[in-house]
Amino acid sequence: MKCFFVTALSNIEIPGDLGRGDKITDTAFITNNSPAIERYLTPGFEKSAGSLETNFIRRAPAVIYGLEDRPDTTIPDEFVLEKLSLINSYLNSLWLFKDNAVDNQLVFGICTKTGESVIHSNEHMVRLSTSDGGCLATTFSREELKEARKLFNDHIRIGRFVPTGSSAAVAPLSRLQRALYFTSGARSQNDIGLKVTHYCSAIEALFAMGNTELTHQLSERVASFLEDDPQRRVELYTDVKRAYGLRSIVVHGAGTKAANLDKFIEAARTLDMILRQVYLKIFTDEIALALIHLDDAQFNSHFLLRIFGASWKDVSAGENVPPLSGARCHPEAGGVVDET
Repeated sequence: MKCFFVTALSNIEIPGDLGRGDKITDTAFITNNSPAIERYLTPGFEKSAGSLETNFIRRAPAVIYGLEDRPDTTIPDEFVLEKLSLINSYLNSLWLFKDNAVDNQLVFGICTKTGESVIHSNEHMVRLSTSDGGCLATTFSREELKEARKLFNDHIRIGRFVPTGSSAAVAPLSRLQRALYFTSGARSQNDIGLKVTHYCSAIEALFAMGNTELTHQLSERVASFLEDDPQRRVELYTDVKRAYGLRSIVVHGAGTKAANLDKFIEAARTLDMILRQVYLKIFTDEIALALIHLDDAQFNSHFLLRIFGASWKDVSAGENVPPLSGARCHPEAGGVVDET
């Protein structure tokens, strides 16, 4: 069975002609060249998808598409859901480079067997926005797209996170997986206060152990995780602590005056940037990756040593630190899993 999928992207600009497209996976491509996919937008496709949707795809600044051989037992709606998840993960990879609102519209899938085709479509019922709630177009170079593909395939190529009727709190997810889940939630919120709240939840998922003096603990750990310079640590500590003060206003229902909206926007932008730095450090630094997968007792003791001046290299030399090799991304379960 041949299965084709396509989705139009919005809020993105890509200089130059990508032609047939740059690979995302072996069977998925991103292109800004409309003629490259025209042969797939057949009269049968247009009749099923509708002329408005088909022309929207043709005029889109970029599309993600693919054609692959699938078993004859493939269910079209499951095929579309699989691609919807893949596309969402790739868009998260683009976010690792810069704050953006690149989004996709309906995903169409058409599966053909012995001359008969079945078409299905689906979409996320949310829209991505920048940290300040905006949706202006962001430019990505071809080199940035290639680097995003590498991050996608190495680290954040994920399946659907949480089954319907379950919760990230009870699902068997790692700290990193839960953090990415909350970050996606922040990026799909238009309410700036809720963006701040979800960003804070992502930080908690990565660094929190217990509820005692949580604001101080998280601010201190983010600062010591990212920075060696004392002055920069103080600045990060202050930024995170200030954001948590705003989070409390949101989650405890206290409310605040409209003049404070700028403070929420500034906090959202700051947390968005901080989380991007945290993820990139985890994905590119072997010690940082191993740290995130320590058990709770080791995690706490390592941060205590770090806060009192030890380097991560010195901390990782301890005999209780797990091996740093063998950790990789699981393409189905999501995030990074430790296979040592």
